[in-house]
Amino acid sequence: MKYLFLIFLLLNPVSYIVNQEIRQSQEFIFQISSIILIGAGLAFGNKSLKRDKFNLWFSLLMAWVFITYLIHLSGWSIAFNAFLGLMIYYTALKTLNKQDIQFLIKGISWVAGAGVLYLALQYFDFDLRGIVLKDQGITPHSSFFALEAVMGGYFAIVIPLLITFSWTAFLLFIPLIFSWSTGAYIGATVATFFYLWYKRRILFWWLLIPTISAVVSFIVFIDNPMGMQGTRVAMWKIVTQDSFRKPLTGHGLDSFRVPKMKGDGRYLKPVMNNKAVKAILTDEGLFIKGAPSREMVEKFKLDGKIFDFWDHPHNEVLWLFYETGIMGLILLGIFLYHLWQRFIKSKMSKETVASMASIVALFIFMQTQFPFHLARIAHIAPLLLAFFYISTNNEEQILI
Repeated sequence: MKYLFLIFLLLNPVSYIVNQEIRQSQEFIFQISSIILIGAGLAFGNKSLKRDKFNLWFSLLMAWVFITYLIHLSGWSIAFNAFLGLMIYYTALKTLNKQDIQFLIKGISWVAGAGVLYLALQYFDFDLRGIVLKDQGITPHSSFFALEAVMGGYFAIVIPLLITFSWTAFLLFIPLIFSWSTGAYIGATVATFFYLWYKRRILFWWLLIPTISAVVSFIVFIDNPMGMQGTRVAMWKIVTQDSFRKPLTGHGLDSFRVPKMKGDGRYLKPVMNNKAVKAILTDEGLFIKGAPSREMVEKFKLDGKIFDFWDHPHNEVLWLFYETGIMGLILLGIFLYHLWQRFIKSKMSKETVASMASIVALFIFMQTQFPFHLARIAHIAPLLLAFFYISTNNEEQILI
């Protein structure tokens, strides 16, 4: 099974379908590869799982996502992907052991290494993906991750894992600069220092001051001039207010991107300033609330001249509140509590600390981006959780 998991980890970040939209093609590949992996796990799984609160609350969180789909009957793809993620997690628990974790981490290092090499080739104007996907427009310098921030998020997540067998993982901070993502850079930094605090305390103190200086310089001189921070804060304010309009069950899965009920909104960014505005769905179409001319937006087409659409709030926690309601936040909070309790009561092995650090990086990154809605990153999330769970259990504890 570890070889099937290896293929899963190698396939999802790099695969594309020619002449298909990138996000849809990678979601399709994630779903197919997940089904194959889960099916193989049913054939080869040989462990019975211990019943504990950690798995209970994680399962309840995923169940609530699916219940939200049943309440609103919208967002089937999101509900299905959440179900697949849960099943991948349990498949890993039933088929992998501690020795397999390092094997799979090395496989992840191959993806990271290939990503750095591909990024270097892009800067020399060679991009095989850009040549093949002719209908995708200009390809940014983002390796094979399609978006710079997504590339940064992947590097941020895997750096703590790769440190467990090679300190060359620190070199990933160099290509991370080209992600232009504060969330990724801070996530990688905090996660790395999290690992060093528990496993290399001397290095923690030696690197603390120069690293803080580097992070502040990145935010001030690289990310802040792009103006995205102010825009997102303005949007988060509006989205938070709208989340309280339907606090119990939320607006429904995928409602942020595609409003379906009259009165629901879609969020836009004027290209000339950092303010966010909201468009309300009416019988006639989308009506921009607060626009000076109170103009109508027809068929979502603005040609990028006046407004850019936000198809996600760029904050997964806020997304959870907006689309699944307060119950989603409560279940997430309880799950995170049990995650932390399990960590502090563990023996703090390098696999445990590294996987927990990667989860920390992912959590920080998802405050400014949407990794759980992109298969390029989302595929690794259930395995990070599985690595953590397996590393905190003796074989005898897993078996009933």
